[in-house]
Amino acid sequence: MATSKKAERPRGVLVLGEVLCDLFPPKSGVPFVKAASLVPRLGGAPANVAVQVARMGVRSGLVSALGTDPLGDRMLAELKGEGVEVGHVQRRASHRTGVTLVEVDGDGERRFYPLVERRSDLSLCEADVVPAYVRSFAVVHTGTVTLRAASSRAAQQRFVSEARAAGRLVSLDVNLRWGMYATRDELLRRARAALKTADVVKATREEALALLGASARVSNAKLVERLLAAGPRLVFLTLDAAGAVVANGRASLSVPSPKVKVVDATGAGDAFLGVALAKLAELRATPEAVDAGALAELGHAACRAGAACCTALGATTAMPRR
Repeated sequence: MATSKKAERPRGVLVLGEVLCDLFPPKSGVPFVKAASLVPRLGGAPANVAVQVARMGVRSGLVSALGTDPLGDRMLAELKGEGVEVGHVQRRASHRTGVTLVEVDGDGERRFYPLVERRSDLSLCEADVVPAYVRSFAVVHTGTVTLRAASSRAAQQRFVSEARAAGRLVSLDVNLRWGMYATRDELLRRARAALKTADVVKATREEALALLGASARVSNAKLVERLLAAGPRLVFLTLDAAGAVVANGRASLSVPSPKVKVVDATGAGDAFLGVALAKLAELRATPEAVDAGALAELGHAACRAGAACCTALGATTAMPRR
């Protein structure tokens, strides 16, 4: 008698969103106007998260699009080299690989200058989301940048819908890039809608204040409480050098960040989130059931990764390995 093959347990983290080529002056503190050369680095918050997940030794996949140009070739080769599954990264001859000029001052703070004309990641469409592939992962991760174009927004909505229908965890990075939207109100409206469908959310304090329309006097504890009330089951409120608040329905913990010499803060939040999601993908417990001890361990590991990321130029250069 023929027997049915038992379905493999979903594992790992699948990310949807942009892959970019970040171009930096050769070292921090050098403005573009004085840079004799530019250094290409893998970039784009979703791609950075996928790389950090892979470096943790956890299955990592990416749904995105690149141009058929040399920069696209380079970014795809780097992703493959990191162990990220790239079979669902589309190549579009009609679009260009996204490029962002990144200027880093002597304290590691950044200014971003995106070149967005016909950017390939915004060409993502619903047909690029394959339900069976989505269902094969334990966690799926999204951000707010992809919501800015109608086609990529539809792709993200289907991505999240398929994941939720299959009972997978949905993660959201509240990455508020004001200059990428026609109005501030449009970005907040789309981000708030995405928040309601997320199980896990990461936001900086500034992003949380804007998202919730809260006063600057509101405490971190109250912000986390309000984010949980909006729908997510696990919240990461990142506080730069001060670390993060990690909270679910059972516990809320303040986790310090290791002190490091900051060279470039690009990708610190992505490293934080990549480690957190990699650990969540390996836990048997649901986000709201994670106890205080496991929550603290998760938060400390994520903060260490975020701090390590700041010690070299480029978003993924100094991301830690397992």
